[in-house]
Amino acid sequence: MKLQCETNTRAVENRIRRHFAAWSGIPARDFQTDFEHGQWWVTALRTGKQWSVCDSEPGPFCYERVSHGEDD
Repeated sequence: MKLQCETNTRAVENRIRRHFAAWSGIPARDFQTDFEHGQWWVTALRTGKQWSVCDSEPGPFCYERVSHGEDD
């Protein structure tokens, strides 16, 4: 069974975008989501911070910060 974070569909992307905005407090207009190397990534447009998206229990997703932004 494929994990959600490894599924490249618009439905999964929309779930990630809604969940990440609620989790991070960053408005959806201020980050982008990309599917690369078999998984989803989130990048804050203003700072350049980046997170990899992972499936989690309980809840749909968790985020691992993989790069620091300009404000760190």
